[in-house]
Amino acid sequence: MNTLLFSRRTTQACIDRLHGVVTENESKKFVDALNRPGRDRLIKLWEVVVLDALAQLGPIDHEQPLPSGQQPDFAFTLMTPDGPRRVVGDITCISDTGFDEQNPIRALSDELIRNAYKLGVDPAALDLQVEGRTHGAYRDAKMVLELPTKGQVPRFVKRDIVPFLSRIKKAPTVSDFIRIDTAAATLTVGYQPGKQYYSMGHPSYDVSYSIDRNPLWVGLKKKADQLRSSATDSVRVVIVCDGDCKGLKEKSPMGGHFSTKAIVEDYLRRNATIDVVLLLPVVEIHHSLQPSRVEIQPYFATRTNRNRPALSGTVRAALVSHLQRMVDHLPVPRMSAPNAVNRCNDERLLFGLHGGYIWSGHKMSISSKQLLELLAGIPPETPKVPKGATVEPMLPPNWQEHFLRYLMRGQMISKVTIVSGGETDDDTVEFEFGPPDVAISPFRMPPDSRTS
Repeated sequence: MNTLLFSRRTTQACIDRLHGVVTENESKKFVDALNRPGRDRLIKLWEVVVLDALAQLGPIDHEQPLPSGQQPDFAFTLMTPDGPRRVVGDITCISDTGFDEQNPIRALSDELIRNAYKLGVDPAALDLQVEGRTHGAYRDAKMVLELPTKGQVPRFVKRDIVPFLSRIKKAPTVSDFIRIDTAAATLTVGYQPGKQYYSMGHPSYDVSYSIDRNPLWVGLKKKADQLRSSATDSVRVVIVCDGDCKGLKEKSPMGGHFSTKAIVEDYLRRNATIDVVLLLPVVEIHHSLQPSRVEIQPYFATRTNRNRPALSGTVRAALVSHLQRMVDHLPVPRMSAPNAVNRCNDERLLFGLHGGYIWSGHKMSISSKQLLELLAGIPPETPKVPKGATVEPMLPPNWQEHFLRYLMRGQMISKVTIVSGGETDDDTVEFEFGPPDVAISPFRMPPDSRTS
């Protein structure tokens, strides 16, 4: 139901609370960016919710110019046992976009599935395994998948994989595979009739094989450069938000790559500009017996480099406590960071629970947005069946059949209740149905009559 990382309703409340904290022109920039499809939508979303959370703790200044002309996202005065300290900080949103562009595995997978449907081959029976190679010295390298560039993917699939799919088409009951090992790509495509789900595997290319050539390090350096001209005695803070960056979530090093903790601590050891780093990764929590959920798991790190006066223990404790309270005021994420990135380009606003309902006894509940779309004459969305598909998609349940059942029983709607969905960005319309009504049912004998 949600179209953004955070609930649209919650986001609007943040925008409203920031009125007076930021200028009207800045508010308009936020609103325009949030209404416009594109990656900037997620960046501005994080900026809005973080600024709002900070502003709820006390007065903040937004984009007050530094001597260099840079305009940090926030500044405020922190009261500590050592006296007041000026805190100046920036918000950044980092992602693995560069890694994804260099490793077009998603483009290859989409093109493979598209051609499978086109030829009448069930994509669920396919398994794509792509190999990769590390480039550079140990612990200062990067993983690159053995794939053609994104622009060359359609031609590559047509030339090297489509003949294999055509072979499968002629013998759909026979297991088969093809291995491609050329200068353009190194991969295997397997076919197993009867397999239920499409599968894909590849080496992880978005972890940090280099301590200082990764999105997290680059993001810290960029913000440090912007804060460099702030007062020497100010406390400089960088808040790093999750724009779908795996480097924000790596708790321990594996296979020669560096953990998040190692990258941040090494940066703070080698550089004196930033005093405190706060990371805000969006983490998916999975339980075997419970639905998975997403949450923000903050990570704090403070400077150890002594080229500038070190923060006293009391100042550090006061600042970390303040930022922790700020985190407590952040809204709950409604989806994972990768899903949020995928939704950034979506222009649609109507996302009702098409086909979803709750039915029990004489009560029926459906999505308010779904009902509104229906009353507005917008037809419900139906799954699109790609040309040549051999497996029919599962259709959503038809909640209207239950209304028909009440109608056939002669039961009229006796009460309608709107139940707020809060941060789910939807409400529930709950219908209650009374006993059979003669207005739409046959006449009947009085209830206290007796038959002889």
